[in-house]
Amino acid sequence: MKVSDAADRPLSIAYLAPELGALTSTFLYPEVESLRQRGVSITLFSTTRPAGGRISEEAKPVVAETQYLYDASRPALAMSAPGRFHRHPLRFVRALALLARDALTAQTPSAGDRLKMLWHFLLGCRLAAALESRGIRHLHAHFAHVPAAIAMYAALLADIPFSFTAHANDLFERGTALREKVRRAAFTAVISNYNRRFLEEPAASRNAFTLSTAAWTRPGTTSGPPRRETRRPSSFPWAVLWRRRGFTCWWRRWRCSKRGASGFDA
Repeated sequence: MKVSDAADRPLSIAYLAPELGALTSTFLYPEVESLRQRGVSITLFSTTRPAGGRISEEAKPVVAETQYLYDASRPALAMSAPGRFHRHPLRFVRALALLARDALTAQTPSAGDRLKMLWHFLLGCRLAAALESRGIRHLHAHFAHVPAAIAMYAALLADIPFSFTAHANDLFERGTALREKVRRAAFTAVISNYNRRFLEEPAASRNAFTLSTAAWTRPGTTSGPPRRETRRPSSFPWAVLWRRRGFTCWWRRWRCSKRGASGFDA
């Protein structure tokens, strides 16, 4: 099924994630490929390059097409803010005012995280320029800490909606301005109902939450049209035996599969 916007144009989405190409980012590849098979145009952005320069063969095409925000020099990043102001002054002032409010009132793990918001704002300025030049109409970030912060400010500056997927460490140890991110996001995806409840309480938001299906995406997906399956996909608990990581969701799906209700083999 093709996915398009209200004007019947192919939907253009940007993905932002940390260290795209590293071994810890492989879960994202099937998600992106699945969207591309549905006609969605995906542009990849990342914060930093994989540490140590070690990448797998399957990651090389991903690294080749990804734009890494931290590759920019400090002077270039500093000049990205005046560039945004010159292009959209009112939008820039509104986003800067929200940044100031976030730095003063948002909940953060440490005082130093408030200063980092300015760095995320500058990266958001750079990302916003790239989004506009490519005609991106939605921005999705993986992880609720740095990527979601950059995405939040970039979306404000580019005047497009954003969303993010929250995982674990990014919530419970590095969660910064979570209430602001959830309230401003078009939707928030989580990997477990525990994480949804964790975000709902401080956010007090009516914005939509969705349980991420990335954990159930069948590995080994290749480019091209979807292949016809001769057997039902198998589910396996790629999760820590811990409710924060979604094991209870897997358990309920496994029980449904035993009753023949989910389309999955146990």
